[in-house]
Amino acid sequence: MTDSFIFGLDSSIKNSSLLPTERLYNATGQNSGNLAFHFAVEQMVHTNQSAIGWGSEPSELATKSGTAILPCANQVGAHANYGWLSDKVDKLPSNVIALGLGAQSGTTGNIPEVPEGTLNWIKAMGTKSLGSKSNIGVRGDFTKKVLEHYGVDEKVEVLGCPTLFLNPDKDLGFKIAEKMATFPQRVAVPSGHQKWHHLARIEQSLAHIVTETDGSYIGQSPFEMFKLTRGEVTQLEAEHFKECKNYIMPFASDEYFIRWCNRHGNLFFDIPNWMEHYRKYDFIVGPRIHGAVLGLQVGIPSLCIVHDSRTLELCQTLKVPYVMAGEVIKGFSLEQLWSKVQFDAQEFTENRTKLAAKFCNFFDGNGVKYNHWLDQIAGM
Repeated sequence: MTDSFIFGLDSSIKNSSLLPTERLYNATGQNSGNLAFHFAVEQMVHTNQSAIGWGSEPSELATKSGTAILPCANQVGAHANYGWLSDKVDKLPSNVIALGLGAQSGTTGNIPEVPEGTLNWIKAMGTKSLGSKSNIGVRGDFTKKVLEHYGVDEKVEVLGCPTLFLNPDKDLGFKIAEKMATFPQRVAVPSGHQKWHHLARIEQSLAHIVTETDGSYIGQSPFEMFKLTRGEVTQLEAEHFKECKNYIMPFASDEYFIRWCNRHGNLFFDIPNWMEHYRKYDFIVGPRIHGAVLGLQVGIPSLCIVHDSRTLELCQTLKVPYVMAGEVIKGFSLEQLWSKVQFDAQEFTENRTKLAAKFCNFFDGNGVKYNHWLDQIAGM
């Protein structure tokens, strides 16, 4: 087994309460949900060196030794070009593994246009494997299909996302099912994105549920949502304030909306604190997949409202309960939404066991030390 280090973000931002919001936004990779899978990777593997960011200079990369572990997200798509990472991967001193890489497209399953630079980055990671073993873990079958289409799938394996294993309890699925017997009294919502105008009626229904259950509205992205849920809603520029209000609560007065944001808004820069916050709620629902998965890891019924390929793929791979946005696009009550939750504890448990075993074999094949409780979930 080799030494290893995280090539990515720190999963917890120290002294976050003292830092400006813009700095925090960039430190999370512009989405606080990114901290979830970085934290999960840190929990899964044994690292003996400090993390180093993707923006590091080549001279800094040269100081590292052993396996570089890259926590990835929905980087495969037309929305971004990751060619700039190819050279950095090439300069890493030893082998590489990537975890959680996903493709981004619509829910129709069309192959996205992927920039050549991103494909070169994926090829570069493939050349840094340990022998002939797969070293790129992807979120699901759709991502694998996309990479097959572009001929860069040789070192790819479907693993899902590390966040499925934050809770080591093998019986987690059955404990979630027990709570399904009781109608939820308090609801937490990982919030959407005010630019998703087609989902506005969904967000407004979720905001109403937060109000009627004295719930929590949790920011993830973009920057305006950071400020809105961090007690800085009055600091938004007028046009951004109006856009957010129209997306969340168009018929409320400005004064009421400000009070609502300050009462219900929450933002987290540490995953254990985020999960601890969830323990006060009975149902987690919203359009953010990692917000929903964190809820399941605390043993709370959770539902993802799916509106693109990345969330659909992860829900299907991880057996996370979901509803297609098109089914609820005109709005809903809590009762209607709760009726959409379909959770099979046996299926969830069997799938989690299978994926845990795949992770164990993946780490073994790449010479990476991992924590023993992953073996326990896998029944190994």
